[in-house]
Amino acid sequence: VSPFLFGTLSDRKGKRRPFIAFGYIIWGVFTILFGTTEFITAGKSSTAGLLLLAATAVVLGRGTVAGSGQPLCRLAGIRILSNSDEETLNVALQGLLSRAGRTTDDIDAVLCGVSDNPTSDALYLSETSRMVGEKPLLRYKHLFGQSFTASGLGFYVAAQCLKRGFIPDFLYVDEKQRLSGTPRCLLLYNRGDGHSRSLILLEA
Repeated sequence: VSPFLFGTLSDRKGKRRPFIAFGYIIWGVFTILFGTTEFITAGKSSTAGLLLLAATAVVLGRGTVAGSGQPLCRLAGIRILSNSDEETLNVALQGLLSRAGRTTDDIDAVLCGVSDNPTSDALYLSETSRMVGEKPLLRYKHLFGQSFTASGLGFYVAAQCLKRGFIPDFLYVDEKQRLSGTPRCLLLYNRGDGHSRSLILLEA
């Protein structure tokens, strides 16, 4: 949708600059909205689905709207869970990986919502370890802070790592666990208040 719509309009008008500027503005808005989808209740699943689809399309199509011609990465799957326990989380992850034709061995690193809160961080560390084993853990909230829309920025961080084929040292929770090769598959894991969780699988 992104390359078709904005590419056609820019060709018709013969002007790229206004569409590039407008594309970046829309991308920024939907990057913020993406992070709010995890707080939509299960009773509003249709609204959540539409918002998530629109936000994902704009974020992943950012490169095309802006004129670079290539998406940042491929969205392999999303699961948003409410009132979930650890068993439900693990089942959801295995289902997500199975539909994408992947296993936990294919995950290069996990980007999670570690935020220097000892209680919350301990849960992130224990849950990710039980889900995927000893994988490199990445963080992003030390850059953007804690907010309802922070996970949208985390999505963008993961997409940029895949696009560039490189994970900066300042994203690692433990620099001793650096990824030796090029990242090809990243899992974005976030926890909301209570038992809400989200899993997003991204591929290069």
